[in-house]
Amino acid sequence: MISTAHAPDARAASVTHLGSVVLHSYDGSGADRQRDDDAMLDESDARLVVSVVASGAAASGRDGTIARLEPGDVVMHNSAKPRQQDLDGVAAHSFAVRYADLGLPRSTVEPRLPQRIRADHPLAAVVSAYLARLAQVAAELTALELRGLEGPTIELIRALMTTEPGDDAHEGDPLARTLGARIMEYIQQHLADHGLSVATIARAHGISERYVYVILERLGVSFGEWVREQRLSACARALAQPSSSHVTVSAIAYRWGFADHAHFTRVFRRAYGMSPTEWRRLHAPLQEQLSHAPLSRPPLPGGVGDAT
Repeated sequence: MISTAHAPDARAASVTHLGSVVLHSYDGSGADRQRDDDAMLDESDARLVVSVVASGAAASGRDGTIARLEPGDVVMHNSAKPRQQDLDGVAAHSFAVRYADLGLPRSTVEPRLPQRIRADHPLAAVVSAYLARLAQVAAELTALELRGLEGPTIELIRALMTTEPGDDAHEGDPLARTLGARIMEYIQQHLADHGLSVATIARAHGISERYVYVILERLGVSFGEWVREQRLSACARALAQPSSSHVTVSAIAYRWGFADHAHFTRVFRRAYGMSPTEWRRLHAPLQEQLSHAPLSRPPLPGGVGDAT
């Protein structure tokens, strides 16, 4: 879905929805603001906003500390926190992600914000190129295609969020700096494996189990608790999807690492306040709507401007 609206400081702007991820693209002129357009949310509705500069030179910061941003640089911030930015003649794209969808403890994310990662950081270069290209072609994609890009986009942002902070891309061993990101990505990719453990993570990365715990502790992650939460979240999404309506609750639970159905039901109820069956029934109307929703590309509006 793409929409536009008028704003005094933007020559062209659009808002695109990739599932739950919201993309803002704009080409600003003389934008010198005390807070971001999407910072109108209160803290309870806050999102992680990841912005990439496509062209031009921007300035962004908070509390009187302003950093100059060059093309390819990535900056991350909390949408509810005030910040100052100068976007005069700058083309940029911002991706707003719900904290719950990141799969990271908010206590891990918040201390790193706001954070700028230079374009010559190896992982930032990959993420920046992907986000910029996605923003360029978003208007050509169907609603179904955009929804399909939600997961990969969140995964890349998560990987970037778990890299070691710092602007100097050449400080230290690149493999060591990205170890946290690689471990978290490994866990995400193996959530459905019943044998997932700290030991398997250690073997896959050639490190000791103790060092895995050290890395996870730095990220504010408790392995068992985090894996359980992510598996429950995956089960909740599957139970709410029309494509899974024919799959039994037990099969979905097993698919995501829960071998004991009774145990799964207990922990699901504790996390969501209802049984998996009740959760599925609650989302049945949404499933029905989605199954009949048109997937054709919506017409593009002709206006220009900015939207929040």
